[in-house]
Amino acid sequence: MADFGARARLRAKLEAVSVYLPKHFSIEDEAFAVEMVTENPFATLVSMGADPWISHVPLLWDAEQGLLGHLAKANQHCRALEAGSSIAIFHGPHAYVSPTWYQTSGQVPTWNYAVVHAHGQPKILGDEASLSVLRRMVAAFDPEYVLDEDHLRRQSAAIVAFAIPVHRWDIKLKMSQNKPEADRLAVIDALRRQGGLAEQAVAAMMLDTGSSAR
Repeated sequence: MADFGARARLRAKLEAVSVYLPKHFSIEDEAFAVEMVTENPFATLVSMGADPWISHVPLLWDAEQGLLGHLAKANQHCRALEAGSSIAIFHGPHAYVSPTWYQTSGQVPTWNYAVVHAHGQPKILGDEASLSVLRRMVAAFDPEYVLDEDHLRRQSAAIVAFAIPVHRWDIKLKMSQNKPEADRLAVIDALRRQGGLAEQAVAAMMLDTGSSAR
């Protein structure tokens, strides 16, 4: 007998995902997502108001509050923050993969990459919490900079700080997992020979990921 309940649950799960996610590129690992966010904090923030608003902002991870960030108060995106859910998109290592690098024939050009989508409902923060976000931003990205508290408070009047408690992570790790091991190793070797930092990072992530091909 067909398991219609299982099919319905699978359909609901697939409909909830915000990105095309073949099973061999999908992982469910919050620790990996947090590591990606921490190492690649510059995010694309998409908020679902009457029309979608998109901003490009650094976001910090906080284990209790979720993602922390701020927008300029003049940015109309601020009005969309509390109107509905938002998605913060974080890009990890990525690089072009040539079909000439594979051991097997009939391959096509492609791109390997890692991406994390963090879903949540933003919460606008109060004055003191906003100041805390600004202090943490400076400490994270410019720890040698000496903050002037009076100046910081004046500048905070021009921003809207927010927290996004993350209720769902969509993680896509496209690292040739669907290819035979010989092909993956050939791609890793070719990426290393390219010499660029992006290519080196993808090669390293491919080594950590392994193959799902049978």
